[in-house]
Amino acid sequence: MHEPLLVLNDEFALVRVSDAFARQFRIPAADAIGTRLCELAGGRWNIPELDRLLAAALRQDAETCRSIVEGNFGFGTRTLVVHARRFDKGESGPQILLAIDDITDRVAIESRCAHLSSVVHSSADSIISWGLDGNVTTWNQGAAKLYGYSAEEMIGRSIEQLVPDDQRFELHNLMRRVRAGEHFDRFQTIRRRKDGTLVHISLALSSMRDSAGNIVGATGVGRDVTARIATEEALRRTLERLQAVVSKMPMALWSLDRDGIVTLSEGTLLEKLGFRPGQLVGTSALEMFSGNKEILDHMRRALAGEHEHFTTSYAGVTVETWYMPIKDSEGRIQSTIGVGLDITERVRLEEQFRQAQKMEAVGRLAGGIAHDFNNLLTAILGYADLVLDELPAGSALAADVDQIRKAGQSASTLTRQLLAFSRRQLLKPEIICINDVVTRTETLLRRVIGEHIVFSTRLDPALAHASADPGQIEQVIVNLAVNASDAMPDGGRLTIETGNVSIDAAFAAAHVGTREGPHVMMKVSDTGIGMDATVQLHIFEPFFTTKQKTKGTGLGLATVYGVVKQSGGTIWVDSAPGRGATFTIYLPVVDAPLTEHAEESRAQLKTGKEIILLVEDQDDVRRVASAILRHGGYSVVEAAHPRAALAIVRDGQTHFDLLLTDVVMPEMSGRELAKLAAEIRKDLKVLYMSGYTEDAIAQHGVLEAGLAFLPKPFTPKALLRAVRETLDQDVVD
Repeated sequence: MHEPLLVLNDEFALVRVSDAFARQFRIPAADAIGTRLCELAGGRWNIPELDRLLAAALRQDAETCRSIVEGNFGFGTRTLVVHARRFDKGESGPQILLAIDDITDRVAIESRCAHLSSVVHSSADSIISWGLDGNVTTWNQGAAKLYGYSAEEMIGRSIEQLVPDDQRFELHNLMRRVRAGEHFDRFQTIRRRKDGTLVHISLALSSMRDSAGNIVGATGVGRDVTARIATEEALRRTLERLQAVVSKMPMALWSLDRDGIVTLSEGTLLEKLGFRPGQLVGTSALEMFSGNKEILDHMRRALAGEHEHFTTSYAGVTVETWYMPIKDSEGRIQSTIGVGLDITERVRLEEQFRQAQKMEAVGRLAGGIAHDFNNLLTAILGYADLVLDELPAGSALAADVDQIRKAGQSASTLTRQLLAFSRRQLLKPEIICINDVVTRTETLLRRVIGEHIVFSTRLDPALAHASADPGQIEQVIVNLAVNASDAMPDGGRLTIETGNVSIDAAFAAAHVGTREGPHVMMKVSDTGIGMDATVQLHIFEPFFTTKQKTKGTGLGLATVYGVVKQSGGTIWVDSAPGRGATFTIYLPVVDAPLTEHAEESRAQLKTGKEIILLVEDQDDVRRVASAILRHGGYSVVEAAHPRAALAIVRDGQTHFDLLLTDVVMPEMSGRELAKLAAEIRKDLKVLYMSGYTEDAIAQHGVLEAGLAFLPKPFTPKALLRAVRETLDQDVVD
């Protein structure tokens, strides 16, 4: 027999041994006969389970006992199935027959199969197999979780139950190729769940073979990639949006590897710099900018791992640049990201803003100087006129004093120009049509600019109205025309154009100080020598001029600037060397009728006998004003500061007819003084004077409707006329 057999007596000693036993367990029969089983092979058969089996067989006649025994029987651990049966043999007594079946290899195979089955069924991936007929043969827990079917529901049913109708042709094609022995890894497709919803899966598909190597079916391992695909799609859309944003923004985005090779280049800024998006990929940035030391130094520091932020100019574009290193988890530099932003327009606007701030600061300085100078001129002109009145006509001394007076008047003109630039002059705005001002000035302009210049106008007949001082606008036109004439010494063309324009947000944003809305436009253009950008930055500054010293003071365009700004408008210049210059003025449109002018009367200068309280903190001005008033017949009481004036009024010994007060003084303003004095004398009339009209208007509330005001410097006649007119008018509360 092929199976190992043993015959034992009732003391469990071996009586007979089969050849199969001797061969399998490597124990010669001669060595085994007569040996107790527990002593066989050096005691390796001394196994308690065998003892129990033999004892049971000895007790149970004619019944087979079975047991599984494991042990090292001399050549490694084995697993045996042992059958024992008692039989009696005459006088020899009872004996036991043992039949042994070695199942060690089978147990190992079954164990591996059980392990593999456990792995398959517990896998999170879907693992399914089906036969060539398409019917499912295995179905693990991953498949049940993915598709919603249990194993009982799917085993024996067609795999096509999971396949959408539009995917079945694909399945049939795959199966045809699997039958041919092909293998598919990470094949992406769509399957249908039990609830009808579709799921994206990544599928590994291979053929299944029998022991003879014949293909008998297929096995598919699937993984749900729906979430991954959704994430990838969201990432793709995000990248598309980012690329769309970058491609439309005035910026550039690029990346460099560790050797400085461009791996990405996008953005519209690249086109301004002379490159197409993507054109630079694969080129060396270090070689490209080898001739620009500034850019090259920043780039090398960035490639070394530093964060760089700098501004430079390239191809006429001002670029603000950032470099940021990209590092791996261990801190090693992998690449460098560069971002460039076109700030050319921003730099231009910042320069405009700085220029506006500078002009404002210069204007405050000019206004302050003019204010103090006006006080001095008031004394100079006042005393000069008083002296002239006392000197006989035709005397040499009178001629000298007259020269002093004329010099003072010239200085007064200079201060008015400074006040115009600083926007602190006294304007008398009216509702005007710029066309009318241009027409009135045309005759004067032709005489000023000369016959060598061709003068023409293009006036919009439907021009809207604006609010401005017509006299000052005339001065603006004359100053611009004179400036244009000086720029065309050999002749040329001067053109004045008007029109209605609407300033939009984009234009206002690009021109600092300009407001949106409808405007009246006046454009003065010449064909002269033009100006470069450096000159244009300074043309509106007082005393700045490119002319010879004898050709002007440098206040013409400064005056123009101040008048336009004080009128609520803006002025811009467009010029280049050899292209002439165009000055464009914008004034806000006013929806109101033109101002009507009444016929002015020329009343004879009157004097009087009234009593005047004069309040002025500048001694020279106070003395000359007092002298002028007394010369005109008035009685004058002087006060050097407001508190002294209040004390005089409260004293009540003198009945004053007029309070003549400066506006800007220590302790309190002239306006505050007048209000306190009015509490004591309600019928007291007030005349204000100042050489700094912005203070009078904005800070101290003077020049309100009905309030009398006299600007400095003033002549004796102007002072006496203003006093008389104030005394003769009705009292204003």
